[in-house]
Amino acid sequence: MILAWTDTLMLGYFKTPIDVALYNAAITIAKLIGVPFASMLFLYIPITSQLYSQNLMPEIKRNYAILTKWIFAATLPVFLIFFLFPDTVLNFFFGSNYVQASVALKILVFGFFIHIFFGPNGTTLIAMGKVRVLMWATLFSAILNVVLNLSLIPPLGITGAATSSAVALCAVNILVAAKLFRLSGVHSFTKTLLKPGITS
Repeated sequence: MILAWTDTLMLGYFKTPIDVALYNAAITIAKLIGVPFASMLFLYIPITSQLYSQNLMPEIKRNYAILTKWIFAATLPVFLIFFLFPDTVLNFFFGSNYVQASVALKILVFGFFIHIFFGPNGTTLIAMGKVRVLMWATLFSAILNVVLNLSLIPPLGITGAATSSAVALCAVNILVAAKLFRLSGVHSFTKTLLKPGITS
């Protein structure tokens, strides 16, 4: 992931190896909430590509909403555990020395959760052959992350790096989701998405 690599590189430049280790622990855990998301995409891409080639946009919209709902439902409990009990989670995975990365973990987990909330927007653009849109959005996100890191890492350390990544991740999802909606009307903001949240 470009954002994580940039954060690590810039933390190493501005801060200490200890900060890099703490941040890597936090982002490694934060990425775990994306496992359900990633595991469901290998079927979604070919199906969406086929539907798009047949101009079956209603089916694409329906599949997008259903997939986002189930990914959201599978991710929400893990998100709540990581977000509400970061000290316990860090201590369990890496030991008590890493508990000081708890704030960074909460910020990163929130950023990844927002990414999941928007659904497979980038993947859908790829399936529709709109790779250039995703490329420019990703480039903007990477530049934004570098600028924010330059501003936030020196005074805030790993918390600044986490904030930069979370903001950049949210920004790229907003851009990609807006473009996807403009091109096809596909979006994740349906009433059914609220049901897993209420259940959890």
